[in-house]
Amino acid sequence: MSGKRRIIYNNDGTFIFANGAHGKRPITRDDVRDYVDLVAGTPVTTFFICTNSSMPYYHSRHERFLGSMEGCKHLAGGDSPHPGDDSEKYGQAVTDLAAQGLDIVSLVMERCREVGLEAMTSMRVNDLHFNERDKIYPHAQGEFWLDHPEYELGDAAIEDWHSKGAFNFEHAAVREYKLNLLRESIERFAPDGHEMDFMRFPVYFPANKARACCPIMTDFIRQSRAIVKDTARKSGQERFFGVRLPASVEICNTIGLDPKAWCEEGLVDFITVSAFFYDVPHLPLARFRNDLGSPELPIYAGLDHGVAEPRGGWGHFRASAANRWRENPDGLYFFNFFYHTIDGVNLFYETTDHQPAAIGATRYGPSRALLCELSDAARLRGRNKIYNAGSKKNCYGSDITFDLPAEANGCVVEFRLPMAEGNVSPEEAILFLRIAGAGQNCDVTFNGVSCRKCDSDAGYYRLNEKLADGRRLIAFAVNPAQIKDGDNLVRVECPGAGSFSVERADCVVIHGPVETHGYF
Repeated sequence: MSGKRRIIYNNDGTFIFANGAHGKRPITRDDVRDYVDLVAGTPVTTFFICTNSSMPYYHSRHERFLGSMEGCKHLAGGDSPHPGDDSEKYGQAVTDLAAQGLDIVSLVMERCREVGLEAMTSMRVNDLHFNERDKIYPHAQGEFWLDHPEYELGDAAIEDWHSKGAFNFEHAAVREYKLNLLRESIERFAPDGHEMDFMRFPVYFPANKARACCPIMTDFIRQSRAIVKDTARKSGQERFFGVRLPASVEICNTIGLDPKAWCEEGLVDFITVSAFFYDVPHLPLARFRNDLGSPELPIYAGLDHGVAEPRGGWGHFRASAANRWRENPDGLYFFNFFYHTIDGVNLFYETTDHQPAAIGATRYGPSRALLCELSDAARLRGRNKIYNAGSKKNCYGSDITFDLPAEANGCVVEFRLPMAEGNVSPEEAILFLRIAGAGQNCDVTFNGVSCRKCDSDAGYYRLNEKLADGRRLIAFAVNPAQIKDGDNLVRVECPGAGSFSVERADCVVIHGPVETHGYF
């Protein structure tokens, strides 16, 4: 597909190695191909297969593959630094496929072309899942990383999960190591295009000098593009080159990335903007595009599996996707959007901490049916949704921040709630506030109009639910006619109350019964 309109599905590779869609049995050639078939026949146009985490997912000339100890000079010194790690099992899968002359990347490329999907590779530029120096775990720690502690950031890194173990891209040897892996991958798999994934993980330079290091990374991108394009020319093939980035040009600059310079030099063919792992209410694509100064460059909006709590309710997914489409992206990019079942239809879940008000009203987690719905902006109109006001958590300094949680200022909290209902008004709208402190009896306005406290059930919320540490979940009826397409202003006022905070807000919009208008 040579056009710029895409629906992209990124498979991280370990989803295949774990083989959960086939009962976690040892992986076979046909099993690998089935993971492509899970998205074939949907609106997905482009399948990305990740080629590495901390180590390659195939036999490499430059590094041990994930789960392999062959040729390793280092002895294990503890448990895996990553909970739930199955690296040894993944390594066995690589070995079993290699014995048949196979690997997951080649099989994915082959199957994509058979079913008419564009097939691209994705390289995690600085994966940190296992980079914890005091836990030597060679099954998931590359030989180059183990050999060279002097190349990691250490205390110079921004403080966050495993960030001290990140490679410092100031070192030419680090960049050359990554370029060698890229060259090998492109020459071996001959994809239709390639992505450099800077969101796994967004740590590359010392925190206090990352902005000044932007030219270093620009040169790295220049060399990366040359590898991708030169190998394509030799084979007479067109090949695209793109990047996945934070959703702000300014944030990119603060971590050492300069996408504006890349675009001015014509180094990238497309950009995906995303949050880090857990999703955010909306991504300001229009502002990103304007700041970039390249209006014709395709920009895709990321949607992550961690879009909602506690387990990714379908209503939250719809709201996030609707907000993405409102920003006019050239398509959506689904990251870690892994189905719960092989047929792609979710099971109903009953949970102890968030019991659905009506059994069957709620569905959790990604599925094929949901993927089809989210990929089409028109299909989202008039569907049941749950909009979230967001969180100020900012992983590695790479995420857009929003208004909540917020402490009261003069007995008042105000925050924006982004919504994308267009000109379709729901039958009912209920605002759920999680409030801590004295603000239990408060007045709420939605775009200047008073809201009535209510006791109506919706989705998986339990009204007046008692949360930890005295927090409470309180519901207010919103006049559906007051909902704006874009930011909605919510004001919470508790006159005479002591200190309080609004920690989270969710607005459930109900267009009709879940059977016809979508499960929550």
